[in-house]
Amino acid sequence: HLDALVAMQRLDEGVDLPRASCGVFLASSGSLREHIQRRGRILRLHHDKSHALVVDFLCLPHEAVAGYSSSARAAVERGIIRRELQRLYHFSSAAINEVRVQNEITSLLQTQGWGDVWSEVLDDVKR
Repeated sequence: HLDALVAMQRLDEGVDLPRASCGVFLASSGSLREHIQRRGRILRLHHDKSHALVVDFLCLPHEAVAGYSSSARAAVERGIIRRELQRLYHFSSAAINEVRVQNEITSLLQTQGWGDVWSEVLDDVKR
């Protein structure tokens, strides 16, 4: 009987875990394909489960990014946030609680000063 499985970069392809019902992602992937494959490990159908819980952490840049001028740092941070939010949008749009998750993301990002980037991502995907 196995209660937990921990893996780093090993569950992207060719692994079948249909009974897994909870996944926690601590590292994002720059590749949408890899992220979809990781989610698929948890979201596969199985007669012993009715749903799956997936927790995906969002990485927000720290205020002090050493070695960058403020304009260069802002551009780097904005790029990081855009990629993370694009991934998060694709992920949340397939969830049964899509509206709640996206509202929480909107609230968090507005509080952190990144609401404009989220709005841009939403505009891009709606085109």
